[in-house]
Amino acid sequence: MKKKQVLLLFILLFFTFFVRAINLKEKPYTLQFHNSALLQNLQTALASVENNPNDCGCKLKEYIEEFIALYPTQALYQNPVQEYTPEQIKNAASAACAYLEASLREGFNAGKFKEKIANQIGLDINDKDFNKKFYGFLNRYKNKMICAKDPKSTTSRERHFFKYALFRGIIDLYDDVLFDDEEFEIDFNAVEMVDGKPETLVDYIDKRIATGTGIANTLKGIRIDVVDLGGKSGQQLIDSGAFKMK
Repeated sequence: MKKKQVLLLFILLFFTFFVRAINLKEKPYTLQFHNSALLQNLQTALASVENNPNDCGCKLKEYIEEFIALYPTQALYQNPVQEYTPEQIKNAASAACAYLEASLREGFNAGKFKEKIANQIGLDINDKDFNKKFYGFLNRYKNKMICAKDPKSTTSRERHFFKYALFRGIIDLYDDVLFDDEEFEIDFNAVEMVDGKPETLVDYIDKRIATGTGIANTLKGIRIDVVDLGGKSGQQLIDSGAFKMK
């Protein structure tokens, strides 16, 4: 058997064990990736091995070894994920969007923003693990945290609350919440279909910059940080296999 085939077999066995280990528990479990660069390297190297017959898989092997060192088997049995009802998720999104709108009059406060969402999903803001649960919720349900369109406007559309904050110029959401906690990174790759194409936060920022908006320089700075934290365009997600067009 060729070395490349052996390597791919190892990967298959490893992730089969990974999934089985998770399924052994009664509750769903998740593994927190605090190293987004490693995750990106794994995805890139795996895609290269799959698509390039001349790739020996050496880099992929290197990243897998790093992964195993950072996330030992016992990590699979940690970090229980709370289940939320569709109603709770919808109410959390509505609360987030309503607070963002109110903050235009009253000013933005990160603690109050988090509390508005927490109240809808039963999180205790005094819980020592609050931030882990809060950011875990935002990441797990990232594609459902949508702000409704303005019924009084003919040009309004639904927007993810990441985008809605930029649309309304509420930059404090990024400075005080989304970029604030180095331990728990936000997954910025929520996808909305716009004009038949997948649109991420990166895509939305690029469109806003292209319009010549007065906050273009601010948006460019936010884009740099989002990309550094793993943010991708819709096309990049398609190319990597992370998103498939239906």
